[in-house]
Amino acid sequence: MMSVIVSGCASTDEYSHIRNDINALRSAQYAQKDEIQDVKKRVAVIETQKQQQQSKPAKPDVSDAIRESQESLNSKFEHLNREMQQLQGRYDERRHYVDKMLGESKTDRDVLRAQIEHIENDMKELRLKMGRVDATLQQKGMGVVPPNPESNREMPPSTQPSPTVRAQPDDGNVKTIYDTAIKDFQDGKFKEARDKFARLLKDNPANPLAGNSHFWIAETYYREGSYEDAILSYDVVVKKYPGNAKIPAAKLKQAQAFIEIKDPRTAKTILQQLIEEFPKTTEAETAKKTLQGMTTTPPPPPPPPATRKMDPAKKTQEGKPLSKTKPIKPVANSTQQSDE
Repeated sequence: MMSVIVSGCASTDEYSHIRNDINALRSAQYAQKDEIQDVKKRVAVIETQKQQQQSKPAKPDVSDAIRESQESLNSKFEHLNREMQQLQGRYDERRHYVDKMLGESKTDRDVLRAQIEHIENDMKELRLKMGRVDATLQQKGMGVVPPNPESNREMPPSTQPSPTVRAQPDDGNVKTIYDTAIKDFQDGKFKEARDKFARLLKDNPANPLAGNSHFWIAETYYREGSYEDAILSYDVVVKKYPGNAKIPAAKLKQAQAFIEIKDPRTAKTILQQLIEEFPKTTEAETAKKTLQGMTTTPPPPPPPPATRKMDPAKKTQEGKPLSKTKPIKPVANSTQQSDE
């Protein structure tokens, strides 16, 4: 839990740097907008001058001068047009970069918010457990045991030899543990699979299968319905293993987990990033279909059928029609219904 809080603090510092970069980029964009407006004004002035000169009748003795002036204006106009296109290109590039930075920053904030909510839920559960334990102790008359002052004394150094460090398993054993965990996952033994993946990561954090193990841990949480834990575990795959082949699948499942916890806005952001970063993957195609389904407004539900109300005057105390009520379809030789 403390590691998550520390990572949250680090993320806050990163947000400050990102925010400063975004402000600087916005200032540059505003400056480029001013330059583009200035170029447009200059082009408009040149066009006006050109039209005025073309509307005036040219004298034979000044035709050459007018022609040279028009050629000069045309050259200036083409130069300004090229300059405006370059400025527009730089502006569009900066704008795309800023939009991308804003999207990534928003996703990080949403993931951090999910982490904070997860920590708060854990703290609430711990408080409830502590309250129940304290109430049980009070009922048994035990209360809280005060600390023993003898425990504060310094203990003499131990004469026992330190335990030997357990040798790390080789790659063959790691693959065996990984395959066994996958088999447990396929059999629906999600907790057993998660424990095996966690042991693999603890003993072999730098193994090439570490990124895949984190992904399958997230999958076990997702299958169990622990979507907040799944979101955090998928985020570990994306952030800690940037070159892993499971990243597109992790982003897709992370977005689906946000949909499950009723946060479609964050899910859309992650799906759009997936399509932009991995456009040729099957996960990107699934993300496009998911976005289309999210943007389609479902039809309103049909109104409930109207219930026909009967006149209370036509009912007896037992809820049966009076004998004087005229039947809808008279039937010959009908028998009188008996009260049971």
